[in-house]
Amino acid sequence: MKQIYLIGGNIINNHLTNLIKNIITNQNNNITILIFPWTREIENPKYRTKIIDYFKGIGIKIINFADLGDSFEIIKNKIDSSDIIYLPGGDSKLLIERLKNKKINSLLEKYDNLIIGNSAGAHALSEMYIGMGDRGEREKTEILNGMNLTNLNTVVHYGERYDKELIEISKIIKSKIYCIPEESGLLYNDEGIKAFGKVYVFDKGNKIELK
Repeated sequence: MKQIYLIGGNIINNHLTNLIKNIITNQNNNITILIFPWTREIENPKYRTKIIDYFKGIGIKIINFADLGDSFEIIKNKIDSSDIIYLPGGDSKLLIERLKNKKINSLLEKYDNLIIGNSAGAHALSEMYIGMGDRGEREKTEILNGMNLTNLNTVVHYGERYDKELIEISKIIKSKIYCIPEESGLLYNDEGIKAFGKVYVFDKGNKIELK
């Protein structure tokens, strides 16, 4: 069953760690993860070391990367042989643009295992995402399209300082806005939506905690 796990930011996430450890236990430790490090114009060489250390530390033995120079067929083969796909944090627009240009979004739509989106990766997997105005190089809040692998509108790195603006936005948008703080996550599958940690929903001018 396809599952999509959206993280609000920060790869060191206890909820994610427990989720992956359960998968490893159920599949007798034979887990392969594929990472798309496509969120920076220039990749930091230390990034791969950090992410490899994290996933190895929780028991994943085979860690592969999809490189921008890989052909569509090579990436397709890597996806087909993976149990987990990980889309990391960084520049949301750049990640979505690269995934669409390489036609990877069509492959992810057909993928039946776990896809993890962290920060920018969560935005990419959303129907729409709201980039708050004080994040990174963004000068003002933007409402942009994701790749629509979930029917969710999302905010990552959520904090209460955004509440006033999000209440007003929620009066305009006709569907709910799911706001995920760092360290929290949201699991989306055929059975519904489940929060790991505190996740908040803004809808028609109201804010509630997702239970």
